[in-house]
Amino acid sequence: MTRNVILAGFTLGAVLLVLLVVFFVDSFGFGKKAAGDQASAATSSSLASPAPQGSTSVPSMAAVPPVAAYQSPSLQGNVGVSPVQGAVQPMSPNVNIQSPQQAQAQPAPVQPDMAAQSSPAIQFQKPLSQLIQPEKAAEVPPNYIPKTVELFEAHWQGLDSRAWTDELRRKLKYPKGLTGILVGEVTLNAAEAGILAGDIINKVGDVKVSSLEEFQMATREVRTQTNVKLRLMRPGKKKQDGRFPMRTLTLVMMGQPDLGMAQVEGAPMILPGDPRPHPHRGVCTNCHTVGDGFELSPDPDLVSVPPPVIDHATVVKGIRPHRDRGPCEACHLIRKDQKGKNP
Repeated sequence: MTRNVILAGFTLGAVLLVLLVVFFVDSFGFGKKAAGDQASAATSSSLASPAPQGSTSVPSMAAVPPVAAYQSPSLQGNVGVSPVQGAVQPMSPNVNIQSPQQAQAQPAPVQPDMAAQSSPAIQFQKPLSQLIQPEKAAEVPPNYIPKTVELFEAHWQGLDSRAWTDELRRKLKYPKGLTGILVGEVTLNAAEAGILAGDIINKVGDVKVSSLEEFQMATREVRTQTNVKLRLMRPGKKKQDGRFPMRTLTLVMMGQPDLGMAQVEGAPMILPGDPRPHPHRGVCTNCHTVGDGFELSPDPDLVSVPPPVIDHATVVKGIRPHRDRGPCEACHLIRKDQKGKNP
């Protein structure tokens, strides 16, 4: 009797133990976790293994959990979903399957489209600084403009004047001791006043002048006046020793309507590497700028230098390049005709 009771108790305890194990397994999902791990391993294996060459089959989406296969169109980083809601596209093998929480925290990076980058439309969207190639450095040196340059000439009311120097005095054979500015050319109001080329102006109004700077300042003082007296020295008849005596004149310069002030200039620009224009006048850049581009060449007021060669037949027909400038052979070379004749 006692033995049967003990056996029945052991049997009942074993049954209860089995039921308890089944209850725990069903409640905490140990079996589901193992099945999920097996399914995940199978899916990863199918995605990682490349399809046989020549096969067009797409990895089955049946083994992929529905949430990982597609997401809501509103989520960023949605790689596996077409813009049309509900249309599922095959996913790339390089895409990692993530949970919705991981997808929101770390959006899947979008691979750059190499074909789009090389298209002409994308090229024109680059910054302008990347499209325009920088210009090459100039092959010639830039124009050199000294900070201080001696004045060379001044223009005022039709007279063109130059700085008076001992060199000019010796060339013109004027007497020693003269001061002022040399008049080189006269037009307009200066000609009406009676000024001549070769005059030495040494006084404007009550202000003595001995340089172009002083001449400009003197004209500034009278720029609003309608007239001013000028004192100048004019050469007379040459003496036997070849020198010119000077006589003093006072003339009146009239303005239309006022006198204004003189405008000054420096010496002409010289080309880099050219011989010194005046070997005995010191450093070139004391007076000249160095470069190319500040002066029109050839001068449109002059005949082109050197004059071009013209045909003998043109000369015979009387067709002159410049109607009133004398015989063509005075400036031009005449190309011989077939018989070797010159005009």
